[in-house]
Amino acid sequence: MTIGNWIINAKKRDAQLAVGYKDLKNKSTWLWMSWSEYIDKVISCYTSIESLGIQPKDHVGIMSSTRWEWAALDLALLGSGRVVVPMYPNLSDDDLLYIINHSDIKILVIENKAHLAQIERIKSNFEKKIQILKLQN
Repeated sequence: MTIGNWIINAKKRDAQLAVGYKDLKNKSTWLWMSWSEYIDKVISCYTSIESLGIQPKDHVGIMSSTRWEWAALDLALLGSGRVVVPMYPNLSDDDLLYIINHSDIKILVIENKAHLAQIERIKSNFEKKIQILKLQN
């Protein structure tokens, strides 16, 4: 089954629950998303990728802990022919710099302010300019 077929089949599940995640404002509260809502998020990620000019076969880095946004972006990238370069959120400066300089990424999507601070520390050593995007909370 292709990712495209998976998305079409997931859309058929419509109101069934797809994702459960903790509310960022109230960590004791769980929020739920239907398949229809989740696929809409994947499509929104795809639309954003397209608007940024990221072409099929371009490399996009994702530096984030496990969260539904990571998975939605991953599906949008893979389903549209982009190459995902996953990065652990706890990489050392040296390891992160090595991956950025050797993975041909055009964009790096990060999770939080701590990742942004890390990027600020090492960006003078980037071999080429990359765009940095932060996931919304």
